[in-house]
Amino acid sequence: AVTAMHIDAEQGIAPESNLNPAETRVRYWRYPVWRKSVLIASGRAALGTNTALRGAIWGSRFAQDINQYQTVAYDALDEIQEDRDRTGGARLVATHDAPAGTLTLAANGLITRHEQTNTLFDGGQPQPDSVSIFRQHIFSVGSTYDIDLTSRLAASAGVSFDGTTTPNTGPFPERDPFYAVGVTTGLSYQLSEQYRLRASGGRKGRFPTMRELYGGALGKFVPNPELSPVTAWIGELGFERQGARLSGSVTAFLNLSVIHL
Repeated sequence: AVTAMHIDAEQGIAPESNLNPAETRVRYWRYPVWRKSVLIASGRAALGTNTALRGAIWGSRFAQDINQYQTVAYDALDEIQEDRDRTGGARLVATHDAPAGTLTLAANGLITRHEQTNTLFDGGQPQPDSVSIFRQHIFSVGSTYDIDLTSRLAASAGVSFDGTTTPNTGPFPERDPFYAVGVTTGLSYQLSEQYRLRASGGRKGRFPTMRELYGGALGKFVPNPELSPVTAWIGELGFERQGARLSGSVTAFLNLSVIHL
């Protein structure tokens, strides 16, 4: 399968009416350029009777211009930020049906590059200010195993190894790579033909994005190049009903996030 998408738009944003322009710089923004193009190719292949491989590769281009105006009249430019992103990724998933259960292996990779150009205006004339380039690589490899312990009880367990590097950090100091191990477990019990009880738990790492690390957005955000990853501990308990005329489910969950300092 091949999927293509293209968006070409302009956007406006409300001014910060809660701020006094005589005391602080107010956001008078317009987005005259907001374009995104995505191309995805995916497929699936059988590798023998019990094994299958599916995957996808994709790429995207993103362009955004932020125009900062001097007043609410939006007639005189103060500063422009031009953002240009190039991103590519791939995903492979292999499944093998064994007599005792199903084994799934997965690998994901992503490379993204962000170029940011800032231009100031002095007396209506553009004055180039700065050009910064950022790049981030993210990968994840993992596996899960699903097994029917009895005719009513099923279990699953999984583990993953994730990592991120930032080869280009623009004007900010270089960062060391981050790595994290994720785990997940789950149980499902069929109470009857209509009712099922399930529970799961695990942990997963979340890495900061380049926008969170380095995004200033014309001074409206404070860059945080020292931002650390977060580990999320997740637990769920669910109850499901499947009927001929009425089906539904209810889930209680707990999410505990731990920041690594």
